[in-house]
Amino acid sequence: MEKERQGGRMPKIPDERQEQKAWLMEQIQCLSNRYEEDVLKLRREIHREPELAFREFKTAEKSGRPSARWALPCVPALPAPG
Repeated sequence: MEKERQGGRMPKIPDERQEQKAWLMEQIQCLSNRYEEDVLKLRREIHREPELAFREFKTAEKSGRPSARWALPCVPALPAPG
């Protein structure tokens, strides 16, 4: 990669941006580690009871619950088709 930068293909990232990128990657890794078990548990729970496309009511309910714990915005489910 350094060779490509020297050859003029890729502009060199300023040190400040590299520090910001490193900090951001560290934060992402930290959050990933923090929520990994909860996400895996949710995934297993959802896959235990599969639902047909456009009829994912239990899935929507289950996936909406963790958002309150994790302080994530949750978009309410759409009304049933029909």
